[in-house]
Amino acid sequence: MALVHDYQNEYEVLQLVEGQHEFWLDCAITRGGPGSSIFPPPGVPHTFWVVGDGPGGTSRS
Repeated sequence: MALVHDYQNEYEVLQLVEGQHEFWLDCAITRGGPGSSIFPPPGVPHTFWVVGDGPGGTSRS
């Protein structure tokens, strides 16, 4: 699991490429799989983790 963090002056895009993940974004939990994207805006705390038995992979841009 990534530590809860935020970026004050930049946008982040997390793209799921493998496995199932849960995202905690601004006090709400959302689940996604391959092809899903999450767009945390600047200043919003967030984190994510892999759920299930398989591997997980993300791409950050």
